[in-house]
Amino acid sequence: MIVVLASLALLGMGLLQANWVWTSYRMKKEEIHHELSRIAPKLAVQVKIQEELIPKLILKGEQRVSIPAIESTVDSLMRAAGFSVPIYFALFQKGEEGFYVGNTSAYKEELKHSTYNTCLSCIITYRFQADSTAAVTPEMTSIRPVSEMKRLPGYLPHQEFLWFSIYLPKQGVLSQQAIGGLLILSFLMMGLLVFLFSYILRTLAQQKQLSQMKDDFFNNLTHEFKTPLGAIRLASSVLRQATQPEKKEIYLNLIAHESKKLEEQVDRMLQLSILDVQQDALDKEPMDLHVAIKEVIERLRLLMEQREAQIKMDLQLEKSEVVGDYNHLSNCLYNLIDNAIKYSGLKPRIEISTYLKNGQQCISVKDHGPGIPAIHQEAIFDRFYRAQQDDRYKGNGFGIGLSYVKTIVEAHQGTIILNKAYKDGCEFIITL
Repeated sequence: MIVVLASLALLGMGLLQANWVWTSYRMKKEEIHHELSRIAPKLAVQVKIQEELIPKLILKGEQRVSIPAIESTVDSLMRAAGFSVPIYFALFQKGEEGFYVGNTSAYKEELKHSTYNTCLSCIITYRFQADSTAAVTPEMTSIRPVSEMKRLPGYLPHQEFLWFSIYLPKQGVLSQQAIGGLLILSFLMMGLLVFLFSYILRTLAQQKQLSQMKDDFFNNLTHEFKTPLGAIRLASSVLRQATQPEKKEIYLNLIAHESKKLEEQVDRMLQLSILDVQQDALDKEPMDLHVAIKEVIERLRLLMEQREAQIKMDLQLEKSEVVGDYNHLSNCLYNLIDNAIKYSGLKPRIEISTYLKNGQQCISVKDHGPGIPAIHQEAIFDRFYRAQQDDRYKGNGFGIGLSYVKTIVEAHQGTIILNKAYKDGCEFIITL
C-alpha cells in the first residue's frame, strides 16, 4: 500500500510538473506575441520618419528603398526589446501587382499575411511652426485607423496603402528556448526523484530478501546443529550402558564424526566473519594447487564411497604453485567438490581440471547433475541463499558455502564464476 501511494504521489508530481512546464511555455509564447505586437508599430514609425528611405507614397513610381538602413533600425530596436534571433521585415502593398520589398524572399507570403503589420500610409506626422525645421520624432506622429484614412479626400485607394510587417519564424521554438533552462532543470529534478524512488524500492526489496534469508539461515542452522547434537546425545546415552568394546568404538567414532561436522560448520562461520572485518586474516604462503586438490579428495573418500562417486582429474598446470592460504583454499575446493557429490544424484561423476588461460591459473569443478535453475544462478553466491527453496530446512548446509568460497577467492585477488554455457550439470571455475 505504501509503494502504491508513493507511486501515485510521484505520478501526481510528474503531472503537476508537466502542467507547469506547459503553462510556462504558453505564457512565454503569449509574452513574445504581445511584445511583437507592441514593437511592430514602433518599428513602422521609425521607418516612416526616415522619409528618404520610403518612396513618397510611391506616387512617382520611385521604388527605391534602402534595406540596409531599415535593417539596422529594425535590428537595434529588436535587440533593445530582448530579441537576438534574426527577424524578417517587408514593405508592401496588398494589391496583386503592388509594391513589395523586404530583406528576404523566402517568407514573402508569411510577411504579407503576418499578424504583426502596420499601415505606413496611416502614420500622420504633426509639425508645428516652432519645430518645423527639427527632425521628425516618434512623438510627432500618430497612427490613424485604416477606415478613417479611406475617408480623407484625395487620399490613395486602399489597395495602394503601404504596409510594414515583421515575421519571426519558429516562434514556438523561441518560446521553448526561453524556458529551456527551467525545462532541463525540471527534468533533472524529476529524474532524480524517480531514481531515488526506485533506489529506495530496490533497497527495501533487498532488505526484505535479506531478512527472509537470515530467517532461513537460522532455521537451517537449528536443523544442522540439532541433528548431530541429537546423534551425540544418543551415542553418549548408549555408551553409559555399553559393555562391549566394539560397540563403544562404534559410538565413539560416531561422536567424533558428528563433533567434527559441528566444528567445521562453526569454523566456517567464524572464518567468514573474520574475513568480513579483516581481509589480512589470511595466512598466505607458497602452496601447490595439485597437492591441495588431491588432499581434498582424500578427505572426501568416505563420502565418495557412500555415494559411489567417480572423480576424474585432468591436472594440466605445469606450474601449479600459488601464494595463498592453504587451509582456506583447500576449504574452497572441499565445498565445491562436496556440493558436486551431494547434489549430483546417484553415482555422481565429477571432473576436476586445471589449466592456464590468459596467463592465469584456472581450476574447474564440473558435475553431471541436474544443474542450478536459471532463476537461482545470479544469487547463488549471496550469503544465506539456498537454491533448494522447495526443500527448505531439510537440505544439507544453510547457504554460506558458496558465499564463503567467493569471499576467499576474492581475498586472493581471484574470481569464481558459474559457467552458464555448461548445460550438463554445474561447472564452477576459479581463476587465480
